[in-house]
Amino acid sequence: MIQFTAYLKKGNEKYEQLSKQIWRKNAEWANKFSEAYIKEKLAFLLVKAAQGDSSEMLTGYVNQFIADLEGYTIEHTVFLPLANISMEVVGLH
Repeated sequence: MIQFTAYLKKGNEKYEQLSKQIWRKNAEWANKFSEAYIKEKLAFLLVKAAQGDSSEMLTGYVNQFIADLEGYTIEHTVFLPLANISMEVVGLH
């Protein structure tokens, strides 16, 4: 496990390339997520693989990772002031 954690250390060329490749895979992902976020999630997946989790469990982790990236939405709330608005309504129907 010590050798594996050294693989994840900042500056490791292969790890850096892999995280950048994932981050750039989809322009939408790059717009929504920082490269640091992708690296953090990738590190989790690699650690789980090193710990010997079953391929079925790893598939689930990867699928969840992709679903989180694909399903993320940004919402904006807009507040409009309603002061000084006059509504002339005869009645409610």
